[in-house]
Amino acid sequence: MIVKCDWFEVAIKSWRKFGDTEQKLVGNITGLDSSLFVVDKGYGGYRYRLEYDGIHLLYESSSPYAGVKLRMSGEGMETFRTRSAYSFDQLVHSTALHTDVSSSRLDMCVDDFSGKFAVEHLLGELMQGRLSTRIRRSYPFFGVDNSTGDISGMTIYHGEKTSEKRYYAYDKVAEREEHEVTLPDGVTNWLRYEGRFRRRVASDILECAVQTGRDVHLVFLDKLFSDLSWKTPNGDTNRSRWPESDWWRDFKERAYASVNDKSPTAFTVEDSGGQWEPLAVV
Repeated sequence: MIVKCDWFEVAIKSWRKFGDTEQKLVGNITGLDSSLFVVDKGYGGYRYRLEYDGIHLLYESSSPYAGVKLRMSGEGMETFRTRSAYSFDQLVHSTALHTDVSSSRLDMCVDDFSGKFAVEHLLGELMQGRLSTRIRRSYPFFGVDNSTGDISGMTIYHGEKTSEKRYYAYDKVAEREEHEVTLPDGVTNWLRYEGRFRRRVASDILECAVQTGRDVHLVFLDKLFSDLSWKTPNGDTNRSRWPESDWWRDFKERAYASVNDKSPTAFTVEDSGGQWEPLAVV
């Protein structure tokens, strides 16, 4: 099992504290050799971007107050994990410490290769009303093969597309096979439970990690298991009082065990004059 970030995006207004040029900035923040990044056309209101294997630094916005934006897609996060001198937790603590840095998107996920349960199991549990959640709407979405009309895949969503907080579970093996992407060696089962957080919620998660000194992966797990709980009926009319299902408890325990619970050492709240006062993740 792996818990990881699959998308990291922050806007930095006063960026020159990280480097006096955009090239130095992207190297200092990512822990990568800045000469690897090449200049290309920008997007999203930015004139230029520096790009390297899924990591983009967007700069020269039409707005004089926008600063720069660092965007790391799933590919970019894989580049960062395998080639950077920093850990992701260090990246979070080096950027989120600053008040003029705001997160616009954060995707975190749990990848389970055990095959202990599948997305079809989640659908059955959902249809039986066994999910206790703070999120208003949970529902399945079925993909359809346009050439045959057959169902090609299924995703269980918790939350709406426009929400600042949304979770979803799906079969990663089926997704890769549909897009003809090679699977890692030995992988035959791959369930992904992912959280996509935007703006305020994304910033809250990062700030909570910084203020408490807790690994950001653990903060994500705290939030996931606080928002979603699969239950086993016990006759009580209040579903929130039902006991947690054994399979969900096992999933939770394995997820926490896969993350090393240690405080970051490279950057601390004290470095910025902040206070070690926990922030609520809502």
